[in-house]
Amino acid sequence: MRRAGVALALLALAVLALGTLVYALDRGAGTAVLWPRALTRQGGAPVFGTVGGSLPSLAHAFAFSLLSALALPWRRAWQAGACAGWAVVDALFEIGQHRALSGPLGELLPPLANYFRRGTFDALDVAAGFVGAALAYGLLRRFARAGGG
Repeated sequence: MRRAGVALALLALAVLALGTLVYALDRGAGTAVLWPRALTRQGGAPVFGTVGGSLPSLAHAFAFSLLSALALPWRRAWQAGACAGWAVVDALFEIGQHRALSGPLGELLPPLANYFRRGTFDALDVAAGFVGAALAYGLLRRFARAGGG
């Protein structure tokens, strides 16, 4: 399991880095709460094209599902729970950006106010989060069948 776990953790970090590149290369300065404006490319055609819109949601759910599952006992139920949990968290954060909810959530959760108010709800991002978590679960199960855990 050790070798498989290291490989999965490195894959998770690589996918997370890929999702982060979307903020650096395709999104305007100030669109990501924790991303420095100085590291944002200014202008030009999007590097990731249309897939870049939902790639961070897929990457977050995929990477955090894998990393969480690797930190838990290597059992199918724990893996499923980690992946389902991150799919739900990703969906809730996306739904929180809906214009009907972003204002009240910003008032209720001041540290996340900018995230909710500046973000834009996109159903494709919700779907991408579920796809990312499902891909992570499938990969975990494949490693388990191959004797990785």
